Amino acid sequence: MKIREIMSVELTCAEPETSVRDVADMMRRENCGSIPVTQDGKLMGIITDRDIAIRVVAEGRDPVKVHVGDVMSSDLATVGPEEDSEEALTRMSLEQVRRLPVVEGQRLVGLVALGKLAQAHGPEREVGATEHAITRGA
Repeated sequence: MKIREIMSVELTCAEPETSVRDVADMMRRENCGSIPVTQDGKLMGIITDRDIAIRVVAEGRDPVKVHVGDVMSSDLATVGPEEDSEEALTRMSLEQVRRLPVVEGQRLVGLVALGKLAQAHGPEREVGATEHAITRGA
């Protein structure tokens, strides 16, 4: 199965200049733990609730004054829309992530989550093994 078939395409994105406070509000509204960071459609990074907790809250920084671009994760594993979903599972396991941005060139075109892969593959062992590997590494 190709990533294009299961990726989410309606994404809420932030820009590097977005305040951490505003992106936390986006996460609350979208009920998610990560937001892709883009500029002119180009993927710049991703900001996670963990980034906020460790790089802002734990350091006593003001989330209104800190910009997403200052605390986002920018060294990302990505996947292409034509790649096979098995490759995405392998990459998620190796990188210890539950979501992969889907890019064409440097342009963000979607996001694929481990949960979507599990739905697409059913209760196959590889999805469970990937979830176990990710959880063990967290």
